[in-house]
Amino acid sequence: MLLGKIKFKCTTCGHKFEGMAAEYRATRYVHPMPCPKCGSKHTRPAGLRGLLDTPAYKKIWSELDKE
Repeated sequence: MLLGKIKFKCTTCGHKFEGMAAEYRATRYVHPMPCPKCGSKHTRPAGLRGLLDTPAYKKIWSELDKE
């Protein structure tokens, strides 16, 4: 199920933008979106929720950097 749009923040350049969020089997999925300004894949949901997820995103970013 598509939940709608969520605000993202790029940790490289600080640009804020909107991306899509989805839910599948009662689990929310938010995939890091590339920053439209600088192209970095180091993005996370903006706001307090994003701050709490930072350690998890570091692991995701390391996997994305390998690609």
